[in-house]
Amino acid sequence: MDRLVRTTLTQERTHHPIYSTARLYLPRKEGERGLLNIEEACREQEETLRQYFLSKTTGVCLAITKMDSGLTALNLSKGVESAIVSQNERLVEWKSKSLHGRFYSQLNEAFIDKERSVEWLKAGRLFSETGGFVVAIQDQVIATRSYRKRVFKDATTPDKCRLCSVTLESIQHITGGCGVLAGNEYLQRYNHVAKILHQALAVKYSLIEDKSPYYKYHPNKLLQKGSLRLYRDKSIITDHTARHNKPNILLIDLRKKKAELIDVGIPNDNNIRSTVGEKLSK
Repeated sequence: MDRLVRTTLTQERTHHPIYSTARLYLPRKEGERGLLNIEEACREQEETLRQYFLSKTTGVCLAITKMDSGLTALNLSKGVESAIVSQNERLVEWKSKSLHGRFYSQLNEAFIDKERSVEWLKAGRLFSETGGFVVAIQDQVIATRSYRKRVFKDATTPDKCRLCSVTLESIQHITGGCGVLAGNEYLQRYNHVAKILHQALAVKYSLIEDKSPYYKYHPNKLLQKGSLRLYRDKSIITDHTARHNKPNILLIDLRKKKAELIDVGIPNDNNIRSTVGEKLSK
């Protein structure tokens, strides 16, 4: 039945066939899919029943324990424990994978906010097909040219990026390292994130009345109400010359004499620290 469930998920495009099976059955708070393993659930019930009968000293329970020699799945007379795979064993299996385990290592770095990184899995706002595609990307099992040549051993496939023809076509390269995509797709993604943040702040401080989908939202250069000022991509005049004086978002509270600077960064997993350092230095 577990195999049937995985097959059905694959047919419905919510589970990649090469995706880590161990990760499928780990909880969502760990960055996994949180699927219930039917075999393990059955074995846990067997073990609970077995411990119940073995702990009782009544005549009926002792007689049942003595007579059950393979008559039931409990096999009480031999006292054999059910083979239950623990969460720790599944975690070990997942992180031991040379390719699948990379995301586990990155997710558990000391400077990563793990709870927020897996919030999208617990919120359940994405279509199941989209969620399956995201975790397949995280496990790097998408058939990029580099993957097909090195994992599938397809000697006829070139491993260079089909757009720039300069670097290996890997997940990291496609999502954040291709020069051809930088001027359009990456910039559009960057602007979408900035718009989402801008609208969230505008709604929070009642600078706008209605909330719209991010792809329809067009932020104004300046929103103001009372002592609040919300700027978007506006150069800030400073007393001393500042090289980086155009943050994505600037929120000023004139009454409290406070300002919040927001500069968006969308790094890959392997250069988060350097991107944060770059933004802070600016």
